[in-house]
Amino acid sequence: MTGPETTPDTPRHSAANVLGLCSTGHGAAAALVSARHGVRALTLDRYTGCKHSLLFSRRELTDIHSGESDVDHAIRDALDYSFNGFPPSFISEDALLPFVRHLLGGLPLGPEDIDMIVTADCHFAFNWGRVGTLLECLFPNAEVVRGLEHHQIHQWQAYLPSPFERAAVLTADESGEDLGRMDESRIAMTLSHAHGLRMEVLQEHLHPGSSPGLLYAEFSRHLGFYAGDEGKTMGLASYGRDTLYRKLRPALGLHEDGSFSFPPAAEYLPQVARYAPRREDGALLPGHADIAFAIQRMIEEIMLNAAGALRRRLPDVDAICLAGGVALNSCANQRIADEAGFRQLYIAPNPGDNGHALACALYGAQILAGHPRAPVATDYLGPPAETSQALERTLADHGISTRQASAQDIAALLAEGRILGLFQHGSEHGPRALGNRSILADPRSPAMTHIVNARIKHRELFRPFAPVVLYEQARQWFDLGEAGDDESPFMLRVFPVREALRDQLGAITHVDGTARVQTLRREHNPWLYEIIEAFGALTGVPVLLNTSFNLAGKPIVETAADAIECYRSCGMDGLLLGQRLTLKPQATAHPDPQASEEFDELQRLVSHLRAA
Repeated sequence: MTGPETTPDTPRHSAANVLGLCSTGHGAAAALVSARHGVRALTLDRYTGCKHSLLFSRRELTDIHSGESDVDHAIRDALDYSFNGFPPSFISEDALLPFVRHLLGGLPLGPEDIDMIVTADCHFAFNWGRVGTLLECLFPNAEVVRGLEHHQIHQWQAYLPSPFERAAVLTADESGEDLGRMDESRIAMTLSHAHGLRMEVLQEHLHPGSSPGLLYAEFSRHLGFYAGDEGKTMGLASYGRDTLYRKLRPALGLHEDGSFSFPPAAEYLPQVARYAPRREDGALLPGHADIAFAIQRMIEEIMLNAAGALRRRLPDVDAICLAGGVALNSCANQRIADEAGFRQLYIAPNPGDNGHALACALYGAQILAGHPRAPVATDYLGPPAETSQALERTLADHGISTRQASAQDIAALLAEGRILGLFQHGSEHGPRALGNRSILADPRSPAMTHIVNARIKHRELFRPFAPVVLYEQARQWFDLGEAGDDESPFMLRVFPVREALRDQLGAITHVDGTARVQTLRREHNPWLYEIIEAFGALTGVPVLLNTSFNLAGKPIVETAADAIECYRSCGMDGLLLGQRLTLKPQATAHPDPQASEEFDELQRLVSHLRAA
């Protein structure tokens, strides 16, 4: 099944300031693409402090909670099921303008300066049938464009931020919206060819029969994980054996057109449950790791098959771009990089539904308004951190004293085993902390993994941490594969840690010998680069453990006040606000992570893997 080519022949609008908006079942976001002021993007949960925050119109939310129609009832049930409870919700009539003003902070722009808004009728809060002319009232000078479908947005999300003028484009998630042009069916995967400013759709594969996101979600739910927890399944998979995979694999059909088939959940879940029971809040069993292994291996094969179909259709195209929620699966991404036959891979830094807003803004600016294409080289797209005067007030309000610190000072603290928060400049738009909202630690000792997990992040001990490494030295420490495709600036690819060096990187080497790597160039984050450089000079290891600046169940911090509150509420030793350092009065005593039920559980999983 193929969709229409959707690109207009000529720009239709001279909009200088384009706003993209989205609110889907995974969260809400806003993005600006301005001819004069560049690119900004921010998810709503960073602004509200409530993870997975959604926007709804007042009428829409009332109808959904009351089950006004079959559609409303289905939406309520789907969100309840996905998140194990209805997600945090905010009324667009009240919350949208303050959120957008925060996004525009520091710019000489207001709502009246927005020339174009691009969103979609498939998004909550912005559907014409629900909100009418609300956007036109809030943004009086903006043309409002709503014509894009869910997977069309993913296609442009994959391609427009990339550096390529021609690329294969693969999108994959659970599904988009019901489409009248497809008899109310929903798309779960698309295979396309992007060239210049055109998007040619080659194949569209449908939910539920060929939905990789649905299949992964069903297995993850059996493991006790909900929407947004898919990374837990991927991390747990490395502790599993292939016993269940070998039983299930014959039922997986991989087809020449890039689609796949697998029995419906009612048929395969009883077999999975016999292997290991459905997990709610209880302990993980070795069988649960085998279940995670099975679905992780199958999703890798599904995605690799789809990329292979694109390669066969486009044998002279060197690059492939990925988007959709499944593109957050860094192990599957790496299988595509290594085995699909393309020379270059680009993954949008926020490839899931929360990245729709940026995709909409880029589409409006570059496709509709004729702005020149420009790669989005970094993910530091949030509004700038507080001015120095505002930061002084925040520090005074919280009773925090600071001192200037050099990179050598910070490196020495990290080498002593201190765990430091780093807050600077605009926040990362995507789900990975890349050095502006990060928690940093020494990557050398395996104990640091358990300390940060149990005493700082308060999450499961089986979940690995990622490294950030100086780009110029990355190949020395990690097996990056082919030269020319060895960058991972958004922490969305997995590479083997070089075997001879794994003992020096115990805190970031996963149980299978790999790491989800961030490669860093000096020009992208000079201060973090300088810290890593100093740590390398001191220890011989130009690598740091880098995890997101938040606690379990909370979004990544957005403001300096958020950072201070997070720092004070956990076992972090110090906080860097730019180059200003504050330390707790005495070194934090990190209790022995091995003295816990979670550590015993982890040891059972490791023993299970070694027994294989």
